[in-house]
This record gives sequence, structure tokens and C-alpha cells, in this order.
Amino acid sequence: VLFMPNVTARVTRAISAQTLVSGAMGLLTLIVAPALVLLLAITLVLSPLAILGILALITALVFGWVALGCEVGNRLAAALKVQWAPAVNAGLGTLLTSLAAGLFGLIPCVGWIVGFLGAVVGLGAVIITRFGTQSAAAPTPPTAVVAPEPIPPAEPPAGSGEDPQI
Repeated sequence: VLFMPNVTARVTRAISAQTLVSGAMGLLTLIVAPALVLLLAITLVLSPLAILGILALITALVFGWVALGCEVGNRLAAALKVQWAPAVNAGLGTLLTSLAAGLFGLIPCVGWIVGFLGAVVGLGAVIITRFGTQSAAAPTPPTAVVAPEPIPPAEPPAGSGEDPQI
């Protein structure tokens, strides 16, 4: 957050503006990435790329978690009506997000879902913004399609000898 505030802000905006899209993209990434890494690891020549893929996935997960924490910190600062530095917002928000996920994680059988959903949404936001280098496209509302007026049939020229009733 300190070194790349604009990058983090793009990912944070994607989390808040497109939560469902981010979650779907993060879930898709978590399904496809291990299979792709496994395919790369099978070959001897591409094994180093598999290691880089694992590192990139871990980096994206951590960056997404911090961006999610930054959003939580921004909302907390807005609720308390205080002005903190973005790094303080991110640090406090990430701490609170991690504590909440850990507390929910204590619930047997289903507690892991809260942390998993947060990580998936953060990962998806990182992916749709391409590690924060591009803004996520804003969803466009569907537009109504209006049918054009029908064109009346052309009348034959007068005196052509043709019967218009045929």
C-alpha cells in the first residue's frame, strides 16, 4: 500500500464495485491454476514455470487479502469519521479481517468458509485488474432493444398496368 497506492486502490475498487465478478473469477482461478501448474510440473523443461506459477498464485492471494483488508479499513475509517493514512487503513483492516476469519474458523465444519470467501474475492479482484495495472471494467446495465418501425410497402407507379391486388 505504501509503495503502490494506485495499484492497491484499483484492486480495492474492484472488490467493492464487482464483488460477485471478483468472487467468480477467484473461484475459477483456484480451480484452473492448480491443474495448469500440475501440467507444467509434469514436463521437465517447464518445471521452473510451475514454481513461478505457484509463487504468482501465492502472491496474488496475499495481495488480494491485503486489498480486502484495505477496503475494510477504508470503511472503518469512514464509519468512525477519521482520516488515516492508506497504510494504516490497510494494516488495521487486514488485521480485523484476519481476526474475523480466524474467529469464524473456530466454528467446526463451516468456519473456514468466511476466510475462503474473502480470499477468493480478493484473488478475483487481483486477477480482473491484472495485479492492479488496469481498472476493472464497470458493469454496464442492459439496454432495451427497440424494434424499428416497419417500412410500408412501396406502391407501384401509376399506369404501370399491374393490378396491385395480385
